[in-house]
Amino acid sequence: IDAVKDALRAGLQLATEEVPLKINLIAPPIYVISVTLFAEEKGVEAVRAAMDAIKTSIELSKGTFNVKLEPKVVTERKIRNYRKRWNRGERHARKGTEMKTVKTKKATTTKRKKV
Repeated sequence: IDAVKDALRAGLQLATEEVPLKINLIAPPIYVISVTLFAEEKGVEAVRAAMDAIKTSIELSKGTFNVKLEPKVVTERKIRNYRKRWNRGERHARKGTEMKTVKTKKATTTKRKKV
């Protein structure tokens, strides 16, 4: 736990007033690094730099670092949608059901099945 905290602090040390990085816990060991900027490319670069610092710190502690999603530019609307989907998935995980998204040309439906 201390190694993870130290690694996250290493990433946050790259935050400045101009580039206000944030690291949020989703569910251990999943964390999200975010920054709100008008200069999109600068924001992506800042997140990548923080990821590199965190990875280096974790690997020095003999841990492993995995990237689930590469840094990308998202709008507030997309963020709200990600949060809704994540929360639905969390509820289903607690209930013992699995969500499966089926996409068609006209609509997207979500089916649940017992695990």
